[in-house]
Amino acid sequence: MSDRIYVFLVIAVMGIARSVYGFKEADLKRIRVFRSECRGCNLQGAPLEKIDLTKASLEDANLSSANLSWARLYRTGLDSADLSKANLQHAFLREAHLPHANLTRANLVDAILDAAVLTEADLSKAIMQRASLKERAWLQRAKLKKTDLEGADLFGANLEGANASKANFYRANLGDTDWRDAILKSANLSEAILEGARLYNANLQSANLTNANLNSAQFYGVNLKSANLSGARLGNSLFYEADLSGAQLQTAQWQNARCNDATRLPDGFKCSDDNFIIKKN
Repeated sequence: MSDRIYVFLVIAVMGIARSVYGFKEADLKRIRVFRSECRGCNLQGAPLEKIDLTKASLEDANLSSANLSWARLYRTGLDSADLSKANLQHAFLREAHLPHANLTRANLVDAILDAAVLTEADLSKAIMQRASLKERAWLQRAKLKKTDLEGADLFGANLEGANASKANFYRANLGDTDWRDAILKSANLSEAILEGARLYNANLQSANLTNANLNSAQFYGVNLKSANLSGARLGNSLFYEADLSGAQLQTAQWQNARCNDATRLPDGFKCSDDNFIIKKN
């Protein structure tokens, strides 16, 4: 058998066979060579560290458990892609398109997702410590249940309707974020920055907000039942029609925090009749 025929047969076999990781060798070769379009490709567990897939089309691709650490995915199309358990540590995903993507249990530590579109993406139990989601990243109706976002920067992000129950936002920057109709039940927001955040009709029941910066935040119709706001800064924040029954406010700094007749406050606090400022009884 000639060398040429042997090489041809090897390539043909690799094109139809799957490795022990599950990916198709033909798809792996395709994405490494062309780096442009690979819609629906099977790249499960593929070694793609440091690859440049700028503006590539990977919609509906299977990238579960793939190694994409330090990968460049600028403006990459990943709509409905499966990235569950993928390693995206230090990946550059600025302006990447990830609506409906599956990122459950993915490693996104130190990843850059500024201005990325993650509408209705599932990031449950993902590790996103120190990740950057600035410049109006879109996370509307995203699933963030038990997601670890410690030290992450989400300044200005849109999280309308997101479900972040039991998520960890310890020391995260959530300034100027939009949380309308979001669920943050039992979330850890201790020492987080929520200055100027908009939390209309959000559910923060039993959330941990100890020592958080909530200055100028807007809590219209928010459920804060049994939330812990000990040591939180609430200067100039608005609690119109909010429910704080059972919340811990004893050591909070509430200078000029506003309320109205429909605000429910914990025992020992009242909404003053003259200027609607929260005061101790």
